[in-house]
Amino acid sequence: SFFRLFSFFSTFLFWLLTMTSSKNLRHDEKHLSDFDVFWLRNDAPENQMVIHFAFCMEKNVEMSVIDQYLDKWSMNYPRFRSKAVHRGGVRYDWVQQPDFTPLKYGIVEQVRLPQATQAALYNFISDVANEPLGRDNGMLWKVYRVDNVPWGGSMLFWRVHHCVCDGMALVTLIRSIFQDDFSADAEKAAMVAAKGTQRHRRSKAAKWLKLGKMVCPVLVGFGVGYGLLQLSLVASVAVGVTLMVAVMWGRPLWQVTKVVAGLRRPNTRTALWNKLSGKKTVGVVGDMVTVAAAKALAEAVSTKERRYTINDVLVGMVGGAFRRYFRDQGMNPDKMVLGCAVPVNIRSPKEEVRAENRFTLVFASLPVHLERAMDRVKYMHDCMEDIKKGFEPLAGVFLIKSLNYLPQFVMDRLVQFYCRNASMVVTNVNARDKPMRFAGTLVTDAYGWVPSAGGVGVGVSLVSYLGKLNIGLIADRNQIPNLSKLADCFRQEWKALNVELTGSKAAKPSN
Repeated sequence: SFFRLFSFFSTFLFWLLTMTSSKNLRHDEKHLSDFDVFWLRNDAPENQMVIHFAFCMEKNVEMSVIDQYLDKWSMNYPRFRSKAVHRGGVRYDWVQQPDFTPLKYGIVEQVRLPQATQAALYNFISDVANEPLGRDNGMLWKVYRVDNVPWGGSMLFWRVHHCVCDGMALVTLIRSIFQDDFSADAEKAAMVAAKGTQRHRRSKAAKWLKLGKMVCPVLVGFGVGYGLLQLSLVASVAVGVTLMVAVMWGRPLWQVTKVVAGLRRPNTRTALWNKLSGKKTVGVVGDMVTVAAAKALAEAVSTKERRYTINDVLVGMVGGAFRRYFRDQGMNPDKMVLGCAVPVNIRSPKEEVRAENRFTLVFASLPVHLERAMDRVKYMHDCMEDIKKGFEPLAGVFLIKSLNYLPQFVMDRLVQFYCRNASMVVTNVNARDKPMRFAGTLVTDAYGWVPSAGGVGVGVSLVSYLGKLNIGLIADRNQIPNLSKLADCFRQEWKALNVELTGSKAAKPSN
């Protein structure tokens, strides 16, 4: 029985290694990957898996020009000219449409706001965000040119289903079309350049996977040799697997087991647990935070022993804003633990960014229970360091790929179960540090709204462009009825953060 137990362990271990190997995550333009299928199957009428981005244009761009640019751009990415066709089971294929043009398939649509106000703009985006994508033409992306906007130009509003690509890939792909000399060659050059400029820190889990692939054969070989001396082939395999598990896989297996078994992080039950209504509201907190000011705050509180990042300050601010929001709602946040899901890029540092999904989710806790802003920044710093050093990204990859092979009703229940680790999704995206242009027209600003799955209906997107940070908020109306109150809490928290961390009304950017 002892040897049978370790034989079972060996089968599970090598299956885990195969499931999480880079070979099984390879880019494929003909078939949807396990990640693509997972996000496609998680799409629900009350919680659509659609990424939204908005780019503010200095002036209007002709519809014919937009159609021409998008047609040429999509030629390099077959997914944007294809439909996802179900082949049975969990297999889906990308089927290219030979007669595809953006205009013919209704990809580009012109909309004029009834009033040139921010309220009218957010109402339009909210209404569109609640509409199913691809209902008429089967295509999983759409672009709106919105006219009569408050700043006098227009807006290019993108909707892309998450099964096409993740947020990082989408920003990189869209960024390639926003250049003066856009062409197929220029786009390829931009993609190669993006590969070298990614701010990516390889997770410890990825390093352990690589080391494990080198060391495991040696350990198994040692076990086989020892077992042969004992004239027992079963014993040889058992000893080899025992050494491999003990030396290489003890900690990652435990973390994977915790995630799969549903041993959750604490997440206090609040109004963010309310049942989804299927009606979402969007908003933007802008003209307030700059990347330079956030960097100045991080530098102001850093020491030689602890270097804080911009991300520590910003996510700490998110925790502080929700603390204010809960307090304004008559709740006591001092004893709360607010869970959030954070997307983690699993691409290697030298890997080219393609139209695909190469990320997983990890669960963190927002410091809504801490009163001092400095304590919240420290808390987020320690939390993110633990995630970088841990194996939760590996566990997330394993979990996503495993859930994908279950029947739809079983997967839905389990996704709901695991998503109770989080009350919201928080993501951070850099649109670009340099000015972007579309057909010669300057892009003046950029916004984004992250989707959510399961019963999670709240998303916070930190999108930076030209050194300015916009906070995109999206929430189900059953969970946050009045999004403007939450937006006010963000504005108050940023002011209070500056006062507490620097003792001044605003952080001065560092040179």
